[in-house]
Amino acid sequence: KTLPSLPDRSAMAAPRPPRFPSAAGVARAISSMQDTLLDAAFKGDLPLLKRVVWVLDNGKGRPREAVEAARADGGMSALLIAAANEQLEVCSYLAGELRVDVDAADDKGRTPLFYAVMSEKIAVVKCLLDHGADPDKADEAGLTPLHAAAGIGDCEMIKLLLAKGAYVDPIAEEIGTPLHLATKEQQVGAMKTLLEHNADCNKTYMSYGLYPMTPLFQAVNVSSLQCVKLLLEAGAVINPDCIETVSLDSAMGNDSSTECLNFLLKAGAKRNASSDAAVRASARGRVAGTARRSGRGRGGDQGPRQQQEQHVARGEEVEVKVNPKDEHATKREIAKLKSSAIKAIESKDYFSATMWYTKAIEHDPNDATLFSNRSLCLLRMGDGQRALLDALDCRGMRPDWPKAYYRQGAALMSLKDYTNACAVLLDGFKLDPENAEMESALREAMESLKISKGGTKAT
Repeated sequence: KTLPSLPDRSAMAAPRPPRFPSAAGVARAISSMQDTLLDAAFKGDLPLLKRVVWVLDNGKGRPREAVEAARADGGMSALLIAAANEQLEVCSYLAGELRVDVDAADDKGRTPLFYAVMSEKIAVVKCLLDHGADPDKADEAGLTPLHAAAGIGDCEMIKLLLAKGAYVDPIAEEIGTPLHLATKEQQVGAMKTLLEHNADCNKTYMSYGLYPMTPLFQAVNVSSLQCVKLLLEAGAVINPDCIETVSLDSAMGNDSSTECLNFLLKAGAKRNASSDAAVRASARGRVAGTARRSGRGRGGDQGPRQQQEQHVARGEEVEVKVNPKDEHATKREIAKLKSSAIKAIESKDYFSATMWYTKAIEHDPNDATLFSNRSLCLLRMGDGQRALLDALDCRGMRPDWPKAYYRQGAALMSLKDYTNACAVLLDGFKLDPENAEMESALREAMESLKISKGGTKAT
């Protein structure tokens, strides 16, 4: 007999329950669709973009939120990507129909309008402005769309931004105003357009956070006679720094600088302008810096020395009584602090040496050698900016001391400001022509300046 066949076990098994996608699976699907959305914005594929928006919205009636949730690396949204890639139709749909946030920035604070200006597509810029984009919104570095337009020299873009209410003189910390940037890039057309719209030709920003830079000084730095002429015609003020810088470049054989110098001199500048104003400004900065370093600011407690400095800064006479016992104790304390600082320097512990000198300066903020020595320590720690501040204080206290000029020149060299380093070291060398250390530093600065301007190193 043949045995009956057994029934199929799979047919006997209970039916499996329906499978629903996991949360992770849904997230992956949404992420994939968001990538497709961003890719469509990049390519300008509007039909595909609309279909993806419909899918992502999933009938919720909130397509704008679905679009704004999609971000690429660096915080790039669909509108940012479309604006950066000149996709006018996509920008018009996103900003006009979906009404996405036209000022939503990337991780560096750059808006769609900023990217549109950089892409040089004026139609996209106009579209964004017509839909409410803020023409003055700056990125984290302080750069506005007008800075971007000025830097690339797009005059029509500049006019459009200004017509839509952009401020003509916004200041970025490391760049200055749009006029500064246009001058640096030698965009003469952009400079003319900005000046025609009342850009301030004497506006300053603090270069390296230390000294005021005007557009004319910027023009001298890039040795552009055309820019110099344009700014002088607009009413730019010639200051001694401009003459000093262009004179040094001219002496080093820069023909463009020689042309600038001759034009400035014909315009009424004095080549040997007095540096008294600079010395007074440095002294005023020293008074303010001393109060700041000692922790005393406006409204804070002030000791007799700080009060005396404030009276002197205002041109007032004041008598300060000092207890002889306290004075002797202070001198002993300063001597101990100096000794500790010297030992720290010998062991190359510049951080500790800086701290000892700082404490000594709190006791005697008028000792130029303390500022000079602390400047050296800061420089060896790699802090060129603070080293320069101390060197400026030192020079303000003792303008006839060559060491102060040497310290300032060394700090400027560390900041790669070779032009000003040459000028300062040259002044110091004039004070002490037999100073071999100063001469060597001056030669090094001049060689570095030549190389930075495209020359070759002497052999």
